[in-house]
Amino acid sequence: MTEKQREEAEWENINMLLMTHGLKPLSLEKRTDLKDFIIFDKQSSQKMRQNLKTLVEETECQQKMIQELIETNQQLKQNVSIIKENEWSNKRLLLLCKRISTD
Repeated sequence: MTEKQREEAEWENINMLLMTHGLKPLSLEKRTDLKDFIIFDKQSSQKMRQNLKTLVEETECQQKMIQELIETNQQLKQNVSIIKENEWSNKRLLLLCKRISTD
C-alpha cells in the first residue's frame, strides 16, 4: 500500500467514525483540477485526522457521562421518594402509638 493509499484509508476510517456518530463524511477528491480546493500538507492532514478522531471520542465519552448522570439522578430521586414514604409511615406509626397510649 502506498503512502497516498494509506492516507486515503485513514480518511475513510475517519469518515466511518464521523458517520457512526451522525456526522457527515468528508469528501475525498481525486481530481487534478484543484482551483476550487484547499490543500493541506501531510503533517496538517495527519493532525486534522487525529483532531477529528479525538473530538469524536471525547464527545462519545461525554455522552456516556451524561447518561450515567441521568441514571444516577433517577436513582437518587427514587431513594428520596422511598425515604419520604418511610418518614410518612413513621409519623403515622407514632400517632397510632400515642392514641393507643392515651386510651
